[in-house]
Amino acid sequence: YNFLDDYKNSERNDSQSDYPPAICPSEIYKVRFSTTAGDFTVCLDKALSPSGVTRFLELVNDGFFTDQMLYRVEPGFVIQFGVASSPQMQSRWDPNLGSMIPPLFDEPNRQAYQAGSVSFAGSGFNTRSCHIFIALEPGGV
Repeated sequence: YNFLDDYKNSERNDSQSDYPPAICPSEIYKVRFSTTAGDFTVCLDKALSPSGVTRFLELVNDGFFTDQMLYRVEPGFVIQFGVASSPQMQSRWDPNLGSMIPPLFDEPNRQAYQAGSVSFAGSGFNTRSCHIFIALEPGGV
C-alpha cells in the first residue's frame, strides 16, 4: 500500500459521492502542537477514520508526541513525524521495534486529501502505527 497513490488520486475525485460513507457519527477532536517554528492544531473527525482517530488520541494521551521533531518537511507536499523522543516510547508503539500493540487496519479514504489533511503513513497493507503525515497541499505530489 502506498499512501502516495491515494494522495495523487484524491485530486481526480472532486465529488464527495466518490467516497464511501462514514460508518460512525461525526466526533471532532482538536489537538494543538507547539513547535519551535510555531504552533498548529490538528482537527480530527472520527467519522472519517474511526480507528485512525482513536489511535491518534491514544498516542497523544500516552505522551508519544512530546518533544518530537518533525523529521520530514517537504515544502508543497508533506510534513511527517512519528518518532518518539524516547526509544522506550517508540518501541511501545512501533511494530517494527517489537510493539505488542497491533498496527491499524487500512481504512478507506472518506474524503479527498487537501491542505491540512492528516493521515498515518504506512509501509504496506495494514502497517499504520505511529508515523503521521500532514498534507501541505493537494497538488504537491
